[in-house]
Amino acid sequence: MPYLIENFINHERQVVIDNKPLMCMFGADAFSKKIGGDDVMKQAFDYMEQEVRLLGFDGMIYLCCGSSEKKKSDMGFDGCYAYNWGTNGYKKQVNISSITNSAAETEQFAEELAKLLRPDDTLAYFGGLGMGKTTFTRGLARGLGSADEVSSPTFSLVHEYRCSPKLYHFDMYRVTSFDDLYSTGFFDYLESGAVLAIEWSENIEGALPENCIRVTFERLDESSRRITVEGDERF
Repeated sequence: MPYLIENFINHERQVVIDNKPLMCMFGADAFSKKIGGDDVMKQAFDYMEQEVRLLGFDGMIYLCCGSSEKKKSDMGFDGCYAYNWGTNGYKKQVNISSITNSAAETEQFAEELAKLLRPDDTLAYFGGLGMGKTTFTRGLARGLGSADEVSSPTFSLVHEYRCSPKLYHFDMYRVTSFDDLYSTGFFDYLESGAVLAIEWSENIEGALPENCIRVTFERLDESSRRITVEGDERF
């Protein structure tokens, strides 16, 4: 471990984000393979976090591209920050993560989250059957001020809830092609001043707005879920 932290510090660099000096790391996937995979890397990062704090840094971030971003944020980087490295520089993505142990807690979490939403926000849900997506939307609608009954729009494809801003609830489970998506009128709802909540976003990921808010549902046991929200500086 001492060699790992020494190598890490000597070959990487410091960045300052939000006035905080952070130790950052490039190419952690290659680093992972060299030391024996993600499990070992998690242990190494836990150790390095202690060391970089002793050196005066506020924590660590990971600079990455694409799909590895979520995996590294799951490893416990400070504040679940992840930064995309791309042609336009740094893109800040901040996560809120909560474990809920009942449908009531899921609704409450969504109701609180609704206070952060703005007109034209799109929430893209990711997670399988029975994960609590409709329950989450029920709390979201209540948080936006709607008293309407909330149910899954499996057959109608979209439900409208009266609140401010208005909430449109999509279910893309049966959408398997661009023609299917176009027929839902989905594109007409974008930039309509409403909030969009989309179940089964996996089926239309290529059509989602670039700045959409990703909400991922993970089953921990029969009644518990980890819900992770990835978005901009509000979250």
